[in-house]
Amino acid sequence: MRAAILTLAACFLFVHTLLPAPARAASTTEKVVDITFDVLILRPSGVLSTVVGAALFVPSALLTLPMGKAGIDQARSVFITPPYENTFTRKLGEW
Repeated sequence: MRAAILTLAACFLFVHTLLPAPARAASTTEKVVDITFDVLILRPSGVLSTVVGAALFVPSALLTLPMGKAGIDQARSVFITPPYENTFTRKLGEW
């Protein structure tokens, strides 16, 4: 009986996590905290990851040169594009 109750509770919790959460407007305080965290922590680390990605891109591009343009494009899509988009094209406070 106890196992059946635990199984039922686990199923309920699993189904509950699949349901969409109700939308709520973020308060001004939450937005200020998000933007501040983004400016002070996430953007500088994004710049650092962009620089490191560019440094790793150079040897990986040299190694993928035999594959032609497709290999270089794939290396760029791994090392350059994600950190660049995360750092420079994303809106402040959204991550």
